[in-house]
Amino acid sequence: KQKLFEVMLETNNIIEGNSAETYAGGIFLSESYPHIINNEIKNNTAEAGVGGIYVTNDTEGSLIIENNNISGNENKDSLNGYAGGLSIGSTGVEIKDNIISYMQLCKNK
Repeated sequence: KQKLFEVMLETNNIIEGNSAETYAGGIFLSESYPHIINNEIKNNTAEAGVGGIYVTNDTEGSLIIENNNISGNENKDSLNGYAGGLSIGSTGVEIKDNIISYMQLCKNK
């Protein structure tokens, strides 16, 4: 098995107003098993990816997303992007007691 890295993002962090061309405007994690607990991830954008949180793992791990406010995140290209707020490509996921609101997928002209 491939080794995953533990990432802790806990309590009162504010991830706001960021932008990215690909992957994620707010948080992008690959090959890790994050604990994202009690944070605000808001008003982030991605041109072709996920506005808020994007986690991708090819191996098993324990991913926890709990008690966060994930709001106002935007994907600017619905044809080439994944989601406004949250995209998880992993097994062993626990998502509970989050506020996930005001997400946008916008089609570029």
